[in-house]
Amino acid sequence: NYLETQFDNCENVVILAHSLGGVIARKYLVEEIKQGRSAGLRVRAMILYGSPFDGSEWDRVTRFLAATKSQAAHVHADSAFLLELQKDWSRYVACLDWDIGEASQLAVPTYAMVGVKDTTVSDLSASFYSNRVRKVMKDHQGLVKPQDKNDEVYVTTKAFLQMIVKDLAKPRTNKTCV
Repeated sequence: NYLETQFDNCENVVILAHSLGGVIARKYLVEEIKQGRSAGLRVRAMILYGSPFDGSEWDRVTRFLAATKSQAAHVHADSAFLLELQKDWSRYVACLDWDIGEASQLAVPTYAMVGVKDTTVSDLSASFYSNRVRKVMKDHQGLVKPQDKNDEVYVTTKAFLQMIVKDLAKPRTNKTCV
């Protein structure tokens, strides 16, 4: 796979992804774990910017586009793809114990940045199964376009990365959920 071949010398990989890229990153992690490759999984954390894990606010538009664009079919709230991904994420990554109704610590810590002015992805959808969530006064595109080093997106991303670096100093548990 791409991470194994391109980042062979890296022990700790942090994925930063915007919008559908976050859904793709989550799907990648789930598939790695389901295929039994979790021992070699070097992704230690993810920072997601407005990723529609529980569907997009553009539900009617995505349903219309679904007939012509396969990606659009996957981002409406009740799509089979998203429902399966949510189930797999809760089982393989979030380690949600349905019997006792509690979620243990995420095997891959997930940080979410939510745009208060985002009309494409709701804050609930963007923060679904995330350890830490920060709301910023940005729209969907503004989440990945900081103006300068004082921009709240830049400051928040830097704070997330500092938390991740601090966590990387701790020994990894290699926790498996299944």
